[in-house]
Amino acid sequence: MPQNTLTIVANLYPSEKKPFFGTFVKNAADEFERHGYAIKVLVLPEFGEGLIGYLKFYSATFRYLLNYSGIVY
Repeated sequence: MPQNTLTIVANLYPSEKKPFFGTFVKNAADEFERHGYAIKVLVLPEFGEGLIGYLKFYSATFRYLLNYSGIVY
């Protein structure tokens, strides 16, 4: 049986520097995974901080979603 896939896009997500940011998003991702979803996470902390981080995040997210036809949360 094919696994359901879900992409999560968020500007808040726990990181080593700020482990308390976006814990609700992390908890949701964990629950979806627990219910059998394959999770892809696109989150701002992976792209850095400030204006450059936001530009990289939005650019990468836009490019990824152009060819994506699954569920986005």
